Formats: sequence, structure tokens, C-alpha cells
Amino acid sequence: MKKIEIITGLSSVLIALCALLFSVYSFKTQQEREDLRATKSAQPILKIRTINYDGKLGIKLVNVGLGPAIITEARFTKNDITTNKIYRFLKINKAFETYINIPKKTVLKPNEERILAFVSTSQGYTDAEFGEISQLWHLGKMGIKVHIDYQDIYGSKYGPYKTTLK
Repeated sequence: MKKIEIITGLSSVLIALCALLFSVYSFKTQQEREDLRATKSAQPILKIRTINYDGKLGIKLVNVGLGPAIITEARFTKNDITTNKIYRFLKINKAFETYINIPKKTVLKPNEERILAFVSTSQGYTDAEFGEISQLWHLGKMGIKVHIDYQDIYGSKYGPYKTTLK
């Protein structure tokens, strides 16, 4: 009888150790999945959108992702000239309603947009003036190369987001 009791006791210890190892492994795997899910759920996605309707012309940067985007570098290039101010290529010979540059460490929250350059008929332009502005706008916008490096709140790098405006 003593031999059976020893075998039963050792089997119980072995089963307990296996259960402990399985629990530790399961917990570790669950944590890794949760970390991955948290990272993916906070992923930023940047897009450049143009505005061209109802007497409005504009270029905006939009974060269509689920997490904040932290811009580490933004540059716009045309004819071998590079700047972080896209409006410099839009030589419309009139005043912009809005224009900005994109400095490093700019943060765009999810669904946030930044108007990079904007002009509209609400500024008091006649139809003829706005027609001229529109032609110059489209000529200036055509061929601008966009390059934006950004990261999420965890420091994971995304991009570069690259596109060429048409």
C-alpha cells in the first residue's frame, strides 16, 4: 500500500506543477495579445485631403486612425525645393484665409484635421478673381510630394506617409 500512496502523491504533485506551468504560460500569452491589441487599437493613419467645392479650395491633413498621431517630420517637395509649409507652393497672388506649417511633435487626435492651406469666396473675391485663384491653385498644387513621418503614443513609428498631389 505504501508504494501506491507514493505514486499517487507524486502524480498529484506532477499534475499540480503542469497546471501551474500552463497557468503561467496562458497568462503570458494573454498579456502579449492584450499588448498587441492595445497597440493596434491606438494606430494612427494620416491622409491628405483636398477641398474643391462651393467656392472653397483647401488642403488638409487628417488622422483617420484610432489613435493620436505624433508627427516627427513633415516635408513637402516640388521642383527640388523642400519645406514644411505647403502653402509656399500655392502662388495664388491673393491672401489665404488659413495656412499653417507642421512643426515637429505636432499631435493630431483621431479624426482631427489640420487645414494646411485654405482660400474661399467668403473672403470677398469676385467670380473672375476666384476663377484666376483656382487656376493658380491647381497649377501650384500639382506635383507637390508629401512626406510625413509619425508615430503613435507608444512610440511605434509609422510611415512615412507619402503621396503626390494631383
